[in-house]
Amino acid sequence: MNKLRKLGTWLWRSKERMLLAVVVVILCYQVWTLLHWEPLVVDPIPEPRREPPADWPGPPKPVITPVPPVRPSYEALVLNNPFTVYGSTEPADEKKPERPDLGVQLVAIRPWKNNEVRAEIAVRGKRVRIKEGDSIDQVNLRLDKIDAENQSVVLSSDEYGRIELTVGG
Repeated sequence: MNKLRKLGTWLWRSKERMLLAVVVVILCYQVWTLLHWEPLVVDPIPEPRREPPADWPGPPKPVITPVPPVRPSYEALVLNNPFTVYGSTEPADEKKPERPDLGVQLVAIRPWKNNEVRAEIAVRGKRVRIKEGDSIDQVNLRLDKIDAENQSVVLSSDEYGRIELTVGG
């Protein structure tokens, strides 16, 4: 048992030397393989051909997609009915002038501080909340009146005149 303990102690004390010996052996083997290498035999790269081989069928033919047939238009039959009367039942002097599309829409009438109300108006997709007397600079309109009961507002402008808007209309 004493000899086994002495062997273990000697191994423990000389472990660094044994590791160094293993590393030196591996290094020697790597140097030996570098000095005694065998060349790898590789086939030479063939020269490119100037003409295709005789049995080559040629490039593939392009696929031609057929043009879809043109469908006949039935819009003339549906939209232009010969029996439709184009006109108005209103007398000519009572016709209302058409309001130009300014991109202005009344979204809602909102309660505000101190028992006031504000009109939420969408102008070309952007929403603004304004009170009576304020103006909308993008379209040069002024808010004259807010009617919270009927959910409507009255806008006016020198250029467009008086415009009345209702919620959702």
